[in-house]
Amino acid sequence: MGTNARDDAAAEAVALLERRLARCTLFAEKDPHIQTFPATSNPGAFGMYGLGLTLTLQMLPNTGVVDEAAKGYMYTMALFFGGVGQLVCGCLEFGRRNTFACVTWLCFSAYWLGVGLTGIPQPAGVFTPSPTGAAAPNAVWGFLAFLLWTATFGTNLVLNALLLMIAVLLWLEAACPSHPSLYRATGIFGIVCAALAFYNGTSML
Repeated sequence: MGTNARDDAAAEAVALLERRLARCTLFAEKDPHIQTFPATSNPGAFGMYGLGLTLTLQMLPNTGVVDEAAKGYMYTMALFFGGVGQLVCGCLEFGRRNTFACVTWLCFSAYWLGVGLTGIPQPAGVFTPSPTGAAAPNAVWGFLAFLLWTATFGTNLVLNALLLMIAVLLWLEAACPSHPSLYRATGIFGIVCAALAFYNGTSML
């Protein structure tokens, strides 16, 4: 009888172990289409706010709401809130192993740092403003934004629409010097992009 009791206890222990292993995800086969992130705070909201705020300040002069002198404040925001802020976001996403967000934030950080570093010294004559010269960089940045957009089909619809609109916005900016009538429409379109960035950032909080 003692042997039967021991056998029953052993069988129960084995069954319990099997149930626990079945619930354990350590040995489960991973789905390559499902990406999980560590339980850390999401830096994406800060990055989206930086994009929305800086983009709004950049586009307002195009709409005629403020004059071109207001771009001086935008260059400062581009350097710190857009550039340095999104650089930090990219580094944090690297730690979270989120490749898409890391690459996207680092790319936009480089864009805003470039805008700020070329815009701030302009009053001192270090860089001479050249609207036509900015057409080529904007066109290339639009192409990069388009490539990033192709990687958003597994994300949410707002992010997908935002990156596509940013690509179109950059191409519009590239066309503005040779088609001045596009400036106002480009400014309004850019503010719509900024509104989407604010919305997406708020949804991450």
